[in-house]
Order: sequence, then C-alpha cells, then structure tokens
Amino acid sequence: MNEKLQDSVRKYTRKGWKIVAQTDTSVQLAKRKRPNTVVAIVLLVLGIIPGLIYIFWPRKDKVVYLTYTLGKVQTR
Repeated sequence: MNEKLQDSVRKYTRKGWKIVAQTDTSVQLAKRKRPNTVVAIVLLVLGIIPGLIYIFWPRKDKVVYLTYTLGKVQTR
C-alpha cells in the first residue's frame, strides 16, 4: 500500500474508523453511527418506550472509500 494512502488510513483509524476491505490502491472504512445523546435523554424523559426505541433502532454505518490514483488519495 502507498505511503500517502497509509497516512490517510491512520488518520481515520485514530478517529474510530475500522478497515472493512483493503487492496493495494484502495481502502474501505466504516464507523458505527451512534444515537444523539440529547435526543435520547429527551425521549426517555417524555416516555421510556420512545427513548428505548430511539436508542436501539438500527442505524446504517458511515462508510468511506479511500482510493490512490495518479499520486493522490481520493475520498468517496
């Protein structure tokens, strides 16, 4: 893997992103989306059921693709 791409991957992994897939020129990273704390507290105060539904409702992970082409790292 290219050094520029490795530096970009290190920056993301320090922020909690996990490597999902990797090739010599590209990396796919994912980060779990978490519920908003303020919204969760408000919903729990208003009613335990809406708060619990909000907290445990499945969310899609955030996904980032890093590719190295023509000497540059591109993010999608």
